[in-house]
Amino acid sequence: GYGHLRRLTKQNHEVLNIIVVEGDLEKTHSADDKLLRKIKGMAQGWRKVKCNMLFDLPKDAANQTDVDTTLRYLRTNDSAKTVMEKLKASSKNNDQQDERPGLIVYF
Repeated sequence: GYGHLRRLTKQNHEVLNIIVVEGDLEKTHSADDKLLRKIKGMAQGWRKVKCNMLFDLPKDAANQTDVDTTLRYLRTNDSAKTVMEKLKASSKNNDQQDERPGLIVYF
């Protein structure tokens, strides 16, 4: 969970970027109120993690079915373009290639 990530951020928070894509949780998990509360709590926890930048993308960002559709979305959606531009700008400030492992989390 995000508790492990919080421990990692003590040394690496300046290079951690979090992108949150929140779907319609009530619609997909309406039958399980306990699970819905747990997911919402986890999302709030991720938002509180100390990081370089935190971005929000609309729920349709997660609905891309393949690589071409995803690339088209990232190039045409205004919110996605803004996120991509900010990420590129932050990486230009670092002349060295970062060899540390990365992490992508879906839940």
